[in-house]
Amino acid sequence: MIYFIIILSVLFLALLLITFGRYRGTPKKLPKNYIKGLELLSDGDREKAIEYLNRAWMEDPENIEAYLRVGDILREMGKANSAIMIHRNLSVKPLIPRDKKIRVLKSLAEDYIAMKKYGEATKVLIKSMHEGDESQETARKLLWLFEMQEEWEKAYETARNIFTDRKKLYSYGVYAGMKLLKKDPDKAYHYIRQGLKAKIPLAKLANAFYLLEKEDINSGIKELINVLKEYPSYSDSGLDVLEKLMFDRGRFSEIESVYRDIIEKDPMNITAINHYVDFLLKKGDKNKALDLITNLNLPDNHPDTLHLKLTVYAETDIERIKELTPMLIRACKSTQKYKCRECGYETEVFDWKCPNCLTVDGFVRV
Repeated sequence: MIYFIIILSVLFLALLLITFGRYRGTPKKLPKNYIKGLELLSDGDREKAIEYLNRAWMEDPENIEAYLRVGDILREMGKANSAIMIHRNLSVKPLIPRDKKIRVLKSLAEDYIAMKKYGEATKVLIKSMHEGDESQETARKLLWLFEMQEEWEKAYETARNIFTDRKKLYSYGVYAGMKLLKKDPDKAYHYIRQGLKAKIPLAKLANAFYLLEKEDINSGIKELINVLKEYPSYSDSGLDVLEKLMFDRGRFSEIESVYRDIIEKDPMNITAINHYVDFLLKKGDKNKALDLITNLNLPDNHPDTLHLKLTVYAETDIERIKELTPMLIRACKSTQKYKCRECGYETEVFDWKCPNCLTVDGFVRV
């Protein structure tokens, strides 16, 4: 009897293995309507693609992929409200596999973003992370959402999941601090101080702005002068502020030495040269302005340097402007750009953070 039970058990297990093996070995055939929908989508016929994908889903309500794609297509067609309804329904579907649920939540977040409902998109992505989504894509999207809502403390906490390099994290902290300065200077200084300890150059500029925000004007001016002399590349952000502060306080003579020191360290610092030329022309010192641009040997093929020469020649030598006319025509067709040192991303609008690689303080004028 015992032997009979053992033989039956072995036969039963063998049958299970054979059946399971056949199931595993036979891939599930994709529905024709689903395949047709994908083909139409690939051909750019979105309306027809939706029709066939809907058919595929009606034939097989478990075909989450088909319904998910319908929602994505609707969003791309500008029908984000309809996409939200589809993806929201999918997100509460019971027994949905975790990887599929994460995909649904990410699509739902994109729907809300298309509607500029950033708060809702944020909630959905946080839910996706709770479901086990550890992708950098989601972390970066969440960072962007917090930035759009100016929730800089939450943005910094999210940045911890993105930047493994501490210096980059502290640089981002300084960036967040600069954004927070007007709203909450003391909270901003928490991040700025952290950057100062980590010897982040941008933190010194941020500290100068912090002192000015706290109305410690003399200390702020002193700090700003030191920063611009040490890091001339910050002239675009700091010189206008410094110039106004010193002019308002009648400290005209002091600003000239700042211009000279910056140009001595960085002879192609167009911002400093521009400010200095403007300063000299307002003083009536036209020959000194002419000597400055002549001695610096500024090129004629760049819009900024061309503008400088035209400004000076208009006051000193009208005939020289005729020589620059061909270059002026070419310059009118070009635009000012900034390039990220880390990834090469180019933009016409300056920001302290590269939107492509998230590097802070990486843009240079080109």
